[in-house]
Amino acid sequence: TKKQLTALVEGGDFYEAQQLYKATHRRLMQRQKYEETKALLDSGAKIMIKQKQYGQANELISLLLGVFEESPESASLDLILGLFELYPTDVNITGVLREAIKWSQGYRTKKENIKKAHPSLLLTLATRSWVGGNYGESLKAFLEAEAPDEFVDMLSDWTSKAMPSECDLICTRAVLLLLTKGNLKEANEVFDGFTKRFYAAKDSRTPLINFTQFLLLTLERDAYPFFQQLVEKYQPSIQRDPSFSANLERIAEVFFRVSQPKPNNFLGDMLKSFLGGGAGAQ
Repeated sequence: TKKQLTALVEGGDFYEAQQLYKATHRRLMQRQKYEETKALLDSGAKIMIKQKQYGQANELISLLLGVFEESPESASLDLILGLFELYPTDVNITGVLREAIKWSQGYRTKKENIKKAHPSLLLTLATRSWVGGNYGESLKAFLEAEAPDEFVDMLSDWTSKAMPSECDLICTRAVLLLLTKGNLKEANEVFDGFTKRFYAAKDSRTPLINFTQFLLLTLERDAYPFFQQLVEKYQPSIQRDPSFSANLERIAEVFFRVSQPKPNNFLGDMLKSFLGGGAGAQ
């Protein structure tokens, strides 16, 4: 089989080579030869990447993740990360990368009782999204990548391409999103790293940046009344981004165990009562 594969690849017949990889993979899996299957797919993916056959390589990595699902003992995060590192940065591998993140999340939940993917995979997604200019996707991935220095680098690059008036919004958005996840330590690190670059002079700080700093101090002191006053005082700044109010409500839940009251739907409740509360009432 190895000789056949080599001949097909060297002859540029990548489609036939791919079919042979897949057929051999199926045969080995039926015999539960997991380590052999892993070696085959790893080798095949490397060859396809080298030959710039990225779609074929993605498919082989996807099959490799299937092997890890069926045989957790054969799973290797380092092997997957090593394959991703071989791709040029301008090649879009978001699909197979998300598959790897999903596999990792399931694997860690079962093995380590940690309900999130390994940070190194999230950092790979964050970095590749950033290089591709997809700052929104990069931001989402960085929230759990546990890489505050790289996070600040990405935010700085984003800021350099945005309007000057958006600089403080970019910083506060990242900090608030980290806080919705209860990650006060990294929120402080990102805020400090960003403000050292863009707001080194205290008098250059905008009201929104001041609010963000006071917010971080308030959360360290578990002072809910001050949190409420702060949010009220800085409403004009908070209202510059529609997502900030909802994020602050979530932050209040995470840090102060304060749940926001649901809107009082008096008319709806009265109609339900009148109609007998039946699900099928019209």
